[in-house]
Amino acid sequence: MLSGRNVFLRGDAGTGKTEVINAFIETNPEGIVRLAPTGLAARNLKSGGMTIHRFLKMLERNQQVSPKRTRSYLEGVSHLIIEEISMVRSDLLAQLDRVLQFCLKRKAPFGGIPIVVVGDFYQLPPVVKTQKEYEFLIKNLHGIFAFDAPVWAKADFLNVELKTSHRQTDGEFLRLLRSVRLGTEDLDTLLPWLNSRVKKLFPHPEARHLCCYRSRAEYINQCFMERVLSPEHFFTGKCDGNYPEEDWPVPISLRVKMGMFVLLTANEAHGDYVNGDLGIVIAWEPDYICVNLLRGPCVMVARNTWLNYEYSIGITPSGDPRLNARIIGSFTQFPVLPAYAMTIHKAQGQTLDHVHLDLPPRPCFASGQLYTALSRVRTLEDLSLSRPILRSDIRISEDVRCFYDRIWNRLWRKPPPSQKRWCFPTEWT
Repeated sequence: MLSGRNVFLRGDAGTGKTEVINAFIETNPEGIVRLAPTGLAARNLKSGGMTIHRFLKMLERNQQVSPKRTRSYLEGVSHLIIEEISMVRSDLLAQLDRVLQFCLKRKAPFGGIPIVVVGDFYQLPPVVKTQKEYEFLIKNLHGIFAFDAPVWAKADFLNVELKTSHRQTDGEFLRLLRSVRLGTEDLDTLLPWLNSRVKKLFPHPEARHLCCYRSRAEYINQCFMERVLSPEHFFTGKCDGNYPEEDWPVPISLRVKMGMFVLLTANEAHGDYVNGDLGIVIAWEPDYICVNLLRGPCVMVARNTWLNYEYSIGITPSGDPRLNARIIGSFTQFPVLPAYAMTIHKAQGQTLDHVHLDLPPRPCFASGQLYTALSRVRTLEDLSLSRPILRSDIRISEDVRCFYDRIWNRLWRKPPPSQKRWCFPTEWT
């Protein structure tokens, strides 16, 4: 990556892709632009990042005001990093390429800026909300994935694969996960072993319920909250300026009960608690919530303020372009959420100590969804299932399989659209 090559950094879940990227970011935090398809993935990057959509809006806005300054800024960018590339749609990557070429007046892919894309296409795919969107992507870009965009082949990525799992060390469990990831022939013989973890009524008391749908996660959290028969209190947050409701990290009206299981969603300045800590609420006062962390100490959780920025390209006193971040909104609330359930999408990239996989009656709706959920834990013993996993739950995108086959065979010729066997999942509508 330091050499300036375009790099595709890939590997199974838990092989340390984000760790490698964060170490790379430390080599030049000011010169490396850090992007991701979602705000959650952007926040997980070293020194923070921004979504691709926000970066594009910034470039388009500044291009109208001062094209020369925009070009000067981009010429000083050493690298672009895109995390969670599997969730980036083909049209979004193509748009990023077009905007960078236009701003820099260069025909090279991404305007000649070295780009590093990171992720595993066998995990969660891009979100395609409607049938019309899907048909548009198939007709114009021949697919929904980032590698379907014409610029992918032109970028001539150096393909680097991390093969050592740091999350899982048990060889048999790794074999099971890789079989689910690839849909291998030995899957039928391994499924009974996996299904031995079915525990409908009594999962681990500290297990996070992973759900395919957000509505299901909200329902489970609500049910567990109702079972906590103890005093409750509502804390009212504050939103100032421009901070869209869909980006609020916690509810503006936060319901807290004594004894409830919670997730902390912010870092304390002195390191007493960090984003991702789990604990039990044992007391509260108007200015703090007392949480007994599962990992040990009891901490006083104060209100946290999240800021919403608008980015622009400015000039330093020495005349060099730089990225300016102007605060346009803020959101203040206790960084506390019910920790009983979350969606698989929100769990991507995380390591969880205990997971109860809450599967719907019908199969998982997206390719890679089941593999993403199963690979959050370190061992099979850390996992429980609400029902047996069926062969139909394991969905492998044929587009992804063909893409990795092309990497393996060093073939980049795109198959004709008529050979594409992946269909639009009607559940997404």
